[in-house]
Amino acid sequence: MKKILYTITCLVFAASLAACGGNTTKSTGVVNQQPGVADVLQQGMVAADQKAASENASPETQIFPTATMLPPTPEVALEDIEASNEAEGIDIDLTKLSSTMVYAEVFSMMTNAKEYVGKTIRMRGFFSYYHNKPTDTYYFACLIKDATACCAQGIEFVLGGDLQFPEDYPRPGDEITVTGVFDSYLENEYTFYHLTNAVYTD
Repeated sequence: MKKILYTITCLVFAASLAACGGNTTKSTGVVNQQPGVADVLQQGMVAADQKAASENASPETQIFPTATMLPPTPEVALEDIEASNEAEGIDIDLTKLSSTMVYAEVFSMMTNAKEYVGKTIRMRGFFSYYHNKPTDTYYFACLIKDATACCAQGIEFVLGGDLQFPEDYPRPGDEITVTGVFDSYLENEYTFYHLTNAVYTD
């Protein structure tokens, strides 16, 4: 009887060992196939990057032009510009300069205004005006922006002839070309500069 119980116990123990060994091998194979934490994180980052790229490629995305995206200004020989200006009676033609040079020239006109008095100037920019309500006076200007379009310099002008505002003037923000004689005027004991007897074209 003891031998029978001993034999049964040994068989049960051996079977349990065999079963554990089999489970160990199987579980090891499963563990080796499951992704680790690093793999899961990596997959999450890749998915996030793909989602961001997809959103950035949306047709609703707007691209705003910068100075480097603007088409280059064709180079014109200085002699040709001067000859053309002389033929048209223009002393300074800002419309034939690059956006950077135009802004620099207008800045010079504002800081060294006396050197430009009496010269006929042509410029292209955006129409703007200011209404001084206490005196019911209108001031009109041509605004010229720099290459990055973040800063602007304005030159006041007075159109020649008997014109009425707003009927005979462009709309605010319209791009115009203005030609006139640079001159000074006195107002409230201060000296200001503008283009007199000016004419404009769209």
